[in-house]
Amino acid sequence: LQKGPMAENHSTAIVIGAEGVTQRTRELRIENNRFTKDGDYPTYFVTNFTATDAILRGNTLTGRQIRPLRGDGSAR
Repeated sequence: LQKGPMAENHSTAIVIGAEGVTQRTRELRIENNRFTKDGDYPTYFVTNFTATDAILRGNTLTGRQIRPLRGDGSAR
């Protein structure tokens, strides 16, 4: 995944549950991805709006001002 300096959505790369959640989700895993951000703005790799913990593991995040996760879960 890549987000350039002219990206329209600066705040996050992956959003889970933004439109609401109607079915229970047992597990959320985001693993072994590469995310590069070229712009000089703060960005979350994953924003989790669900009640299920997101598990981020083995992801490579390249660029300035990137935070791995906003919402419930853990990032390793």
